Amino acid sequence: MKRTILTLFLLTSFAYSTSIDKIDQRVGARLIVPTPITSKALVAATSGYGEACTLKHPCSIQTALAKLQAGTTLFLRGGIYHLEESIVIPVSGTKSQPIIIESYPNENAILNGNQSKITIQKGKHIVRNGIHIQGKSYINIRNLEIINMGARGINILYSSHITIEGCIIHDNYLSGITIYGGNYSKPYKPYKYGYNTISDNILYNNSDAGLNALQKQDGHTYSYEDGDNADGISVSSGKFNKIIHNTVYANADDGIDLWRSNNSYVAYNLVYDNGRGNGGNGNGIKAGGNRNFDHKEDSPNGKLAIVEYNIAFKNKRIGFDINSGKKVTFRYNTAWKNGSHGFTSYDDTIVNNNIAFENKKKTIIRKQHTHNSWQNSKPIHFISTEKNSADFLRLTTNKMGAYRQNKGDETPPPTTSNAKIFLIGDSTVHNRSKGEMGWGSALSSYLKNPNNLFNQARSGASSSSYKRAHPRHHDWVSTKKLIQQSDITKGAYLFIQFGHNNRDENYTQFYNDLKSYTTQAKALGLIPVLLTPVARLYKYDKSHKDYPQIVRDLAKDENILLLDLYEKSWHIFNSYPTHDA
Repeated sequence: MKRTILTLFLLTSFAYSTSIDKIDQRVGARLIVPTPITSKALVAATSGYGEACTLKHPCSIQTALAKLQAGTTLFLRGGIYHLEESIVIPVSGTKSQPIIIESYPNENAILNGNQSKITIQKGKHIVRNGIHIQGKSYINIRNLEIINMGARGINILYSSHITIEGCIIHDNYLSGITIYGGNYSKPYKPYKYGYNTISDNILYNNSDAGLNALQKQDGHTYSYEDGDNADGISVSSGKFNKIIHNTVYANADDGIDLWRSNNSYVAYNLVYDNGRGNGGNGNGIKAGGNRNFDHKEDSPNGKLAIVEYNIAFKNKRIGFDINSGKKVTFRYNTAWKNGSHGFTSYDDTIVNNNIAFENKKKTIIRKQHTHNSWQNSKPIHFISTEKNSADFLRLTTNKMGAYRQNKGDETPPPTTSNAKIFLIGDSTVHNRSKGEMGWGSALSSYLKNPNNLFNQARSGASSSSYKRAHPRHHDWVSTKKLIQQSDITKGAYLFIQFGHNNRDENYTQFYNDLKSYTTQAKALGLIPVLLTPVARLYKYDKSHKDYPQIVRDLAKDENILLLDLYEKSWHIFNSYPTHDA
């Protein structure tokens, strides 16, 4: 390994990463910045024609769709697009060159399916989904209004890395947005698709209330059961999907339903007044399902959702419903005036620092309930109960509920150069073999105080095996003891890099292992730093599969500093000249 190159880009990465922006802590949808206009962008209009697809000569939507390729931005000029068929995205983008479909800046493109209850009941031709994305990746849908579809506003099927942001989706006859990332009826088959982001959208009045129809079309069966199937956002299956900063209200069934998805992250959403249909449950946020599927507790799906910093109020039934989800976390949420419980949970549900106030039924305290309002003797006093107020459901005192992070009680990063750095990982961080060296072994020579670096990595360790005590070498037990015995009053970091020795089938375990290290690091008074695994020296072969992306996802989910060594090291290694063996 070229130690100088690798160590220098490590230090450069860290210098930039320490300036990471904090997550915007406002609850609900925010305005998003339009994509800049370029001469290469495609432009469509309601009266567009021809093949040019330029600002001066816009084309139709269907003509523009046929021209899409990685890196293309398609702007839709303002106006109502009366759809005769769903908009089907034909190609994928890439990570560095996503496909963007968006309203032209400062204009409002409305996709109208022109459906009514009468056409659905009579089985006439129906535009089912406004936008249909199947088997694609890296598509961004931005700032569109989608209405009157016979089924879903946006349907994401067997796709990954799709972003929906800044859209207004309402008055469709099934869910506003649906994500389906794998067959949830096969509980022992891990999901392949996920990593989608739904952010800053407004979803309301998506409803099949008053409908009782079973339609078959294009090989699919669509069920309308008087409000039973229309959620604001439905994550039916898949993994590591993020639902953040949305405003979701007045939908027939639930506001946000995670059904049998895994590792969903739901944060900073404003969810209210859901449950307009007679058949719907009417919960604010449902946190998964599948607990008793096939009478098995160990099926891998329907678990590990994290739900935090949300407000759910005046929903028909429960504010935050466990709905048979497994190993779910509810933290820093506010439930107010819901028609049933504020929160429901199981013994394996982590429930901490939440507020439940003036809901019809009291929350039942279980094993892992800590620091919640129903366990606190202090009375609840909100600054405002006016929905449009900036202080809506914000507490005057107490560090709990959806606005807890705005109270200024986060631990600031150390500002001194005397901070200590602890490293944990595998042989690429620390290799004891003669003549071999991990990057951590070289890092100390670049520090002002080399004695402040403690390389606790171990050759051959995985994220799981490092947690177990080792009789002769470094492990998490001995590392924690070293940290506890060290003077960290001037600040300390824990660098965490694993992935080389993990197994493909343990992606969920890998995520949870890393999260455990970051949580314990904070408890010990350290600032955790996640590192994607250094690439292997295989020219043209990115051999780490999903592990680097899982590290990136956890860093974003938990607002943790990230050093992306994988991409940088791979590009460096790929630049080396090749030699015959």
